[in-house]
Amino acid sequence: MENLTINVSKQIDGFTFSITPLTRQTIQKEYPSANPIQSIFVAYDVRSNFESLYGKIQKYIYPALTGIPEDVTTRNKVKFIDSLTHKELYSF
Repeated sequence: MENLTINVSKQIDGFTFSITPLTRQTIQKEYPSANPIQSIFVAYDVRSNFESLYGKIQKYIYPALTGIPEDVTTRNKVKFIDSLTHKELYSF
């Protein structure tokens, strides 16, 4: 898997990061030991506190959401896309 899109939905009290069912299936085929999940919710205050200590939360959301081992994460291009506007918010 070369490219991965993570959808970001803004909520009243935070953000929901999610991947599609097709993406989850693809991940499970390529990485049988991975256990991808549908979504992760992060409250605004949690994100702010987390980023002040550890840096951008996106780099931690990716392995938590996909279940892909961290040594593989550097080989994939990851885009975080706003679910409403379809604009790219962040990538690595």
